[in-house]
Amino acid sequence: MIETWEHAMTDRAAVSTAEALRRLTAPGAPFAMEDCDVGGRMMRVYSNAPSTLRDIFFTAMGRPDRPYLYFESDELSYARVHRDAQALAAALHHRFGVRKGDRVAICMRNYPEWALAYWATILLGAIVVPINAWGSGAEMAYVIDHSGSTIVVADDERIERLALHFETLGLRAIVAVRAPDRTGAVIHGFDALVADFQDSAPMPDPGLMPDDDATIFYTSGTTGRPKGAVGSHRNAISCIVSGAFNGALSHMRRTGEILTPDPDMVPPVYLYGGPLFHVGGCNSGLAATMAGGACMVLMYRWNVGQALALIEQLKIGGLGAVPTMVWQMLEHPDFENYDLSSLVSAAIGGAAAGPELHARLEEKLPQVVPATGYGATETSGGCTFNGGLDYAARPAGVGVPTPVLDVKCVDEAGRAVAPGVAGELCLRGPSILRGYWKDAAATATAFRDGWFHSGDIAHIDEEGRITLLDRAKDMIIRGGENVYSIEVEDALMAHDAVLAAGVFGLPDQILGETVAAVVQLAPGSRLAESELQAFAATRLAYFKIPALIATTHDELPKNETGKILKRVLRDEWIAKGAA
Repeated sequence: MIETWEHAMTDRAAVSTAEALRRLTAPGAPFAMEDCDVGGRMMRVYSNAPSTLRDIFFTAMGRPDRPYLYFESDELSYARVHRDAQALAAALHHRFGVRKGDRVAICMRNYPEWALAYWATILLGAIVVPINAWGSGAEMAYVIDHSGSTIVVADDERIERLALHFETLGLRAIVAVRAPDRTGAVIHGFDALVADFQDSAPMPDPGLMPDDDATIFYTSGTTGRPKGAVGSHRNAISCIVSGAFNGALSHMRRTGEILTPDPDMVPPVYLYGGPLFHVGGCNSGLAATMAGGACMVLMYRWNVGQALALIEQLKIGGLGAVPTMVWQMLEHPDFENYDLSSLVSAAIGGAAAGPELHARLEEKLPQVVPATGYGATETSGGCTFNGGLDYAARPAGVGVPTPVLDVKCVDEAGRAVAPGVAGELCLRGPSILRGYWKDAAATATAFRDGWFHSGDIAHIDEEGRITLLDRAKDMIIRGGENVYSIEVEDALMAHDAVLAAGVFGLPDQILGETVAAVVQLAPGSRLAESELQAFAATRLAYFKIPALIATTHDELPKNETGKILKRVLRDEWIAKGAA
């Protein structure tokens, strides 16, 4: 049986955030910082951070018997993962000529082979290209072609979707995962390759440096072709170490003490509900789990009943999920039948969590310390942190930036605005990517003078706490007044009968734009437009109240990260003539 650690909670902060930050990052402290030239710019970096992801892999060899991955009934120890990943690396190199800088695409569901392919590619100094496994064959083929990937590691479902495109892609090899019946000139079975190279000598160090490219994550592409965000080893490791810092910060806020690792303590078991092809699942999940010597539980696909059963069975201590998944767990009809006492933390990301979710978590799982934050593909994952006592006090915010990041909000002219004033959120630091693959124009737009311009509207208070207001493209200007769709959505979702809400602007001859909303109601609920408007009026200024509201019991359209596709809702509304 896999076990996890326990952790204590207190009801009030022992030290302030500023004091905890000072102590944790002081010279000689676990998260001490130093200045470093990164891409020609001086930045703060963690003094004790590993240099490359390859270093993380080999450091983890010191815990061979611990479980690294759990998938269905299969438990993969660190020893097994190290053995098989090195064998696959040898196969990719000796049989297909993969070398430093080559691109290897991974396209499959959350099988353990995803992790093996990732680490094998990292060992060679090649670049991992995670592909959205939910895409069409044409969408996946675009990423393979655009990235210049010469090797594709794919499962049977993805091979089927890509079959019509293989001839035009010029691949050296397709490594087939759990696809025993697949044959072809360039198709090679994953298991056979690993078996053939089990006795190979470890691959030599390819001479990796911290700022060498490690990954190319393609963005969601909801407004056009997806862009390939190029991440370095330093980018990923900065995110991983910042994740550890966040845990230490939360601990010190509660206890006043620096969290000292205990070599005899069994590390936690985490259940990750999202896909590994996202930057969060890969950097903050797969790689961070290896760095911490922990165990990550993967699922064939998200199933709320199975998730509850796994938490009970494996004594899972941590959960990583989007808000929708957490809501599904809390509202599951058999929730009370499961022993979830082992669960002590929940990292909630991908979409706004909101105060209602925090309140429900506190009611039904009071032992759980929730956390949320802000992150994007371009920031290598989470780059702000709002957890524990701070999240309880301000559940609508995304917290403070990690200590190696600089943040600011700017106006339309690019000038920094005062604390509390809304502006575009910009970030700078070692976790920020260098740009987009083969897209100089998009890179020049988003990355300026070392700052990533996020396109998100936020404000930062005097203590550095960030509150997201909207995406710049989702902000509604009604009669000259700015209306932030997230604020309106939060107000609507405070109603007990509302499961989700998408708010957007519609053209208006007089006002320029008017506020509209599509609301997903709980099963069996009925609410008139006027009832929702009256409810919103108790929380919003008059000009923010949606003039038009449609209700549905169907799930609202979302992208793969769980964000509601407001553009789709808007286009559908206009197409129906409702505007």
